[in-house]
Amino acid sequence: MLTRPFPRTPDGAPDAWWPAVRFSAAYEERLAALWDAVVATGFEPGLALAGSEGGEVLFVRDPADAEAWLCLIAVEDPTVQDEIDAARCGGAEGLLSWVRARLADG
Repeated sequence: MLTRPFPRTPDGAPDAWWPAVRFSAAYEERLAALWDAVVATGFEPGLALAGSEGGEVLFVRDPADAEAWLCLIAVEDPTVQDEIDAARCGGAEGLLSWVRARLADG
């Protein structure tokens, strides 16, 4: 079972976007909800690319093939954050549907 990494400790990596500040309460809450939605699909989430030019991503992989990433979600991108927030208005099921659509798109 994959351990849920929240709450996280700031890692010192720079933010790629502003005002989408990593480790802010809103950012971490959004990321935790997204993490839980990915787990609910039966896949494994992980975090990567913090401090990169494009920003932090949540990756999704199949536990049967940990080397293959199925999907990358640019969680630091404000546009993606808006999409996640809109999906969360539909509750856990709304966010789960959004994640499934992202997985279908690859």
